[in-house]
Amino acid sequence: MLKYRESNLVKAGFIGVVLMVLVIAIGLQPERLTQWAGSVRHHALFTEAGGITVGNDVTLSGMKIGSVTDVSLQDGDALITFTTEGKQQLGSLTSAHIRTGSLLGERVLTLESEGSGTLRSTDVIPTSRTSSPYSLTDAVSELTTNTAGTDTTSLNQSLDTLAATIDQVAPKLGPTFDGLSRLSKSINGRNE
Repeated sequence: MLKYRESNLVKAGFIGVVLMVLVIAIGLQPERLTQWAGSVRHHALFTEAGGITVGNDVTLSGMKIGSVTDVSLQDGDALITFTTEGKQQLGSLTSAHIRTGSLLGERVLTLESEGSGTLRSTDVIPTSRTSSPYSLTDAVSELTTNTAGTDTTSLNQSLDTLAATIDQVAPKLGPTFDGLSRLSKSINGRNE
């Protein structure tokens, strides 16, 4: 009777609770456990995160093979950690690109497997083999920079010259269009 007292009872209760939690976890989500056990973690450095967040899909040739698990900063660059299915072997020169995956703007991490070797889980895809999506903010910034150096006086003179040339040619265009219209009617008349 003493063998079920105090410390033995606590150990047996603890082991029983752990076993029940494991049975429930395995029974409710076996696919997640097998996915977790067979997944490989990789890292990629980007100059800009481009709106990617934890949980976004990772694709290879248009097929989902994993998901983004972490986005953090490393020396001013965005370090994106993602997992892929263990059965997908990635080449040693694999490149990663952040793309728009849906009409609502959800981001997707797209991989392009290249290279004769295999990308190890300790390897980090460098910024030279990654790209972020084109940003509207960047486009407006470039437009502002480019238009700031425009010589508006020369541009106005060019537009005035173009308008004067069109005014001189316009009276001669009427008969040309009339001739094309008659030609089109005669061709259509033969086909009917």
